[in-house]
Amino acid sequence: MSVASPYNPNFIIDNLERCMCFDCYKSFIVGEDLSKGIKLSCPYCKSDNVERVACTTDDRPVDLGCVGITYTKGEENQ
Repeated sequence: MSVASPYNPNFIIDNLERCMCFDCYKSFIVGEDLSKGIKLSCPYCKSDNVERVACTTDDRPVDLGCVGITYTKGEENQ
């Protein structure tokens, strides 16, 4: 679930998911709500052999590897 900042409703704080590519064995982080409904592919090798392996809502958030990523709604992602 993502949450809008009380100071700027376009500033979104999203739950994070760590995904693992089982072709190149690299992992990457995506926003949970931002990635809903899309087929993920590895940003390194472009494989679609990807699985979500940890999330900020899990019991062991240390498995995720980071604590927060934010984005501003309506802006182009660079």
